[in-house]
Amino acid sequence: MGTELKNAGYDMIIIEGKADDHVYVNIEDDKVEIRDANHVWGKLSLENY
Repeated sequence: MGTELKNAGYDMIIIEGKADDHVYVNIEDDKVEIRDANHVWGKLSLENY
């Protein structure tokens, strides 16, 4: 993850507060989004592919 953040041009990220539901941070180049993660919550990593 660290290498991918650096490749996107970020040295660090700071996340404050708490989401009301399960979410994840998606970073692609200069576009940062907080996305819903309920569809993958509770699954194993291999189940998501």
